[in-house]
Amino acid sequence: MRAGEDFWSLPARHLLVWRDGVLTGVAAGHALAVAAPLAAWSQRSGPVEPLPWEAPCPRGVARLLLHVARCVRDGDTALVEATWRALAQSLLHEQAPLLECMARCTGRTLQRRKQTLLRLLRVQDLIRRQLEHRPDLRRLAASANYSPHHLLRISRRVFGETPAEYAARLRLQRAWRLVRFTRMPVCEIAEALGFESPSAFCRAFRQAFGLTATQARLHAATDTAQPPAGEQHLPLHV
Repeated sequence: MRAGEDFWSLPARHLLVWRDGVLTGVAAGHALAVAAPLAAWSQRSGPVEPLPWEAPCPRGVARLLLHVARCVRDGDTALVEATWRALAQSLLHEQAPLLECMARCTGRTLQRRKQTLLRLLRVQDLIRRQLEHRPDLRRLAASANYSPHHLLRISRRVFGETPAEYAARLRLQRAWRLVRFTRMPVCEIAEALGFESPSAFCRAFRQAFGLTATQARLHAATDTAQPPAGEQHLPLHV
């Protein structure tokens, strides 16, 4: 995927809801894109249209996406409308945790709180796109039109973590997936995710998950369980 000067990969079977300017992409296999003006989505979803989002695609949403594409292909306008409306509602249902975050945003009206959340989601999107780099707080704050201090304060209020804490959590969660479900060498994982050294990566991995990368990989070799449905469900050690 490409937006502006940033390039990043969208994992297989993942969903990206994008509403922040021009987006282009190239797929190595099959991919599906549904695009429409924001006002058109608003007409079908109610006062809050689907929010920016990147996550494993829920099965119900995937079925509706395919149904919309087939209806468009077949020229069934009435069915396109009904399925599109169902898709918008399904996306909002899946985004319930984000809508809960909106209630913690500043602003007297729903529109103001939504604008605050969209700014914060833009910050998180920038972090995901450049996960191999340490977050630049000034750049992140500028992307949301906040001061660095205000961004830290409002991020903790809305999400319960600062941008740096969010980046560290994502970096470790991706490390878990790469260790468990690929054969990528640990040194390459450490470099790809922006750790200072393989030893720094190993220390952080053990502290987060309660076992070494080698142990996690050995367990994966004998574990028949399916990979986690989403990064938010990975087992962090407390």
